[in-house]
Amino acid sequence: MHKSIILMMLIIVHFIFCVNCHIVHHVNRAYNQGETTEVLKPQRQTAQQKGSQLLTFFSYSNVTFIKNMKFTVYSNTDNENSPNFLTRQKFDSHPLDHVTIQQNSVKYEEVDSITLIQHDNELTFEKAMHVLLRFIEQISIAMRNSSIINFIRIIYVAVPTRAILIAFLPRRIINYKYQSQQQKKNSNKLIIPLLIITCHSIFEVSAVTNYLSNQEFDGKRSQSIIVNQSTDEFKVINCSFRNCWNGASGGALNIRLSNGGKCWILNTTFTNCNTTLDGGAIYANISSGAELTIDGLCLFTDCHAQWSGGGVYARIDGQSSKLLLEDYLKFERCSCIQGGGTSIENSNNGSCNINKVSCIDCGGRNLGGGIYVGSISEEIQKLNGTVLERCHADMGGGLEISLSYGNPSVELISITCIECRASNCGGGLVIAADQGIQVIMHGQCSIQNCSSYYGYYGEDVTQGYCTGGGMECFVLEQCFVEINNASFKNCFAYTEGGGLLAYIQSGGKLIIDQSSFYKCKCNEGNGGGIYTLIDFVTQCKFIIKDTLIQGCKALNNTNSSLRYPESGYGGGIFLTGSGDYDPSTNLIDLRGMKIYNNTADKYGQSLYVAMTKVVEWCKYGILGEYVKGNYSDGISNKNELIGIPVKYDIFNSRTQAQIIEQQKPLECWWMFGILKSAQVVVNVSNPDGKLIFHLEGQRLTPGYLNVKIFELRDKTQEEIDQEQKQIKSNLNNINLNFSKENSPNNSKSYKHQIINNNQIIIGKQKQQQEQSINESSNSIFIPINSFPSSPNDNKLLQTESNEIIYPPKDGSSSPIQIEGEIENEQKASFGMDEYEWLNYKQKLYGVLISNDGEVFTGLNGSVNSAVPLKITIEEEGQQEEEAQELEQDIAPDTKEGYQFPYWGIILIVVSVLIIASIIISIII
Repeated sequence: MHKSIILMMLIIVHFIFCVNCHIVHHVNRAYNQGETTEVLKPQRQTAQQKGSQLLTFFSYSNVTFIKNMKFTVYSNTDNENSPNFLTRQKFDSHPLDHVTIQQNSVKYEEVDSITLIQHDNELTFEKAMHVLLRFIEQISIAMRNSSIINFIRIIYVAVPTRAILIAFLPRRIINYKYQSQQQKKNSNKLIIPLLIITCHSIFEVSAVTNYLSNQEFDGKRSQSIIVNQSTDEFKVINCSFRNCWNGASGGALNIRLSNGGKCWILNTTFTNCNTTLDGGAIYANISSGAELTIDGLCLFTDCHAQWSGGGVYARIDGQSSKLLLEDYLKFERCSCIQGGGTSIENSNNGSCNINKVSCIDCGGRNLGGGIYVGSISEEIQKLNGTVLERCHADMGGGLEISLSYGNPSVELISITCIECRASNCGGGLVIAADQGIQVIMHGQCSIQNCSSYYGYYGEDVTQGYCTGGGMECFVLEQCFVEINNASFKNCFAYTEGGGLLAYIQSGGKLIIDQSSFYKCKCNEGNGGGIYTLIDFVTQCKFIIKDTLIQGCKALNNTNSSLRYPESGYGGGIFLTGSGDYDPSTNLIDLRGMKIYNNTADKYGQSLYVAMTKVVEWCKYGILGEYVKGNYSDGISNKNELIGIPVKYDIFNSRTQAQIIEQQKPLECWWMFGILKSAQVVVNVSNPDGKLIFHLEGQRLTPGYLNVKIFELRDKTQEEIDQEQKQIKSNLNNINLNFSKENSPNNSKSYKHQIINNNQIIIGKQKQQQEQSINESSNSIFIPINSFPSSPNDNKLLQTESNEIIYPPKDGSSSPIQIEGEIENEQKASFGMDEYEWLNYKQKLYGVLISNDGEVFTGLNGSVNSAVPLKITIEEEGQQEEEAQELEQDIAPDTKEGYQFPYWGIILIVVSVLIIASIIISIII
């Protein structure tokens, strides 16, 4: 009886210490004192293969246990007295050394049976307690350390104990003949539980894989899986979870992996699983190098979570911790607040790979209708071949990726978003990156029929500000985002950015390469294809390379109740920002932009730019190369590219009338006109204008050409005398057109100094005081220091400053008529009725032209290199009047000094001749 009690205590204590082990053990029955059958040697009875699960059975005649393990057992011998076992751990690179437990053959002295029984009982009582405590201690150590060395120590303890028990017996037994069957039975009673405990402990620690396969759970509470050793694994295969629920996290499975533990979920379905917290079907906490893999055609259908991860929620923490979602994993109609299909929180250098995962009709009330990934990690995160179809959320209808801190790299490979919707921003996807993060989209990414519009959840549409129909990108804090080989097709935003909206701040960089935006539109905002808001002060970069923008639209807002009234600008791209851009940095580069058939209800069919330094940007480089893309000067519609020199908040506050007054075609700011000649024909009786101007040159932009006529200097006396002689020689030929040139050399260039880059305005008094003549260069330099105080100063043909700018800014006259192609020889003409300002008798005049009304050029397209104005008098009466005026001007000059009259000379000569003839006659 005492022996049975001790044996039962050993077994009970053993199972108490094995409670935390995840390996199932079964003890069918313990040793029964009443039995007298012989204890047979242990032997392998069966080894059945069930899927990938190997069930191995060991049995004794009186004790049986089953080990649900993936290990292999070999029977070395079939010797009754020498049962040898070899246990090999399948996943351990160092196989467990085999241990031989062999019954020793001992020669006993002959004693009677009563003495033998008494001796056996005494030995059991004396040694049982010591053996029990020693084994409990060793098992505890083995369980804590999970070390093969401790397992071997346990075996070494069992072997000496067995030897001691046998060694004591010969001291009392003196008769060799009494080696009876009863003796063997008594000597093995204690060794049986020792072997059970020892073997059981070895299986606990060296076991690496547990299985849950081919089972169905319907209406059950969540199942827990805990793997916390690097050698441990758990696999869920071909199972079905239906209508499972949990009041905490993980409606079907609550998985906690740590210390390198691994778990696989393969070919398993989850249907209508729910949780009040995170992870409608699966909640996974992965830490300390652990790894969770979900693949093999797993399907999540109609799962729901109150917070994050309608299908799967995973928290990844620690170096080498990893989540793998692979092999056509599918989420259908899953929903929650954040990450309708799956929500992933990644930190401390954990990583996730999402490969060939589909989310269909999933919804996230807040972020990421299909997938949400939030990462604070430096490891590479990959999403490859992900398909998001008809998903919806407030932000990121299909996908939301929020990245911060560290220096990670995120790859989005062949992402597809189809008919996804957002009620705030990013109908297809949202990327929010800062702190130096790098995000690369490549490999045939496709964003189709995605939209961003308010009211999806029943909101008041008049309060909406929905942006980024296809994609919204926040590029902050030195981040780098590259969109390569992506297609945005038929995407729609209620306000800004039908295809893409990009906020580029604090040194962020965005490059769009080999992509296309086709038939994207914004309904009541700006930027049908792309809307960009850039902080120009912090050296942000925006570059477009080899990208097509075709058939995009910016529609005008017809609903005055909306908070953003100004809309319909930039059918292809609307580019704006804050601060002053420095063109020499080359950070804004649209040379790879290809624009076709884009429309805007207001202005900028393909591009509208609102930035303070838009003029300087257009002038930088060669003929606006950084601005115009495939725009053709003189051929493309001037309304394709429009700009205004104001920052975005000022633009948003301007009325349409104010915007129209300041905006201009961008071509005007890089197309510097080339003026070759300028002539004015004076005819006071001409009904089309008393002054008719004729210009010849190149790059004269119809509708935007401005002509500046100004006084160069006073004529010199020599120049006046030369003109007077020419007039006198033509007095008798009144039908001959009188031609006057302002200079004897028509090819010389007159240059003007510019103060503070203002328009060239010539003041009378300042001109008289400070003009100087540079004879060596044949050029006249006139300092300018006056500037019109208001736009109305230039409306009059003649102002207090000696210059004329035509046409006037008030629009009271017709535009200048231009003939010819812009890069070929062109002719321009216009007329004026006011002519009294033209004092060509005493003044020399120069002419400059401008396509923007700000920068004026002349010879060879050089800034402020004026062409002299040639003056032609056509009317007869005007020529006669001119001759009379010239004679009157000459008379005072001749009276200033005494001149002998010619008739006096003749009289003197005649007198001298008469006197000479008289004298000669007298002499003769």
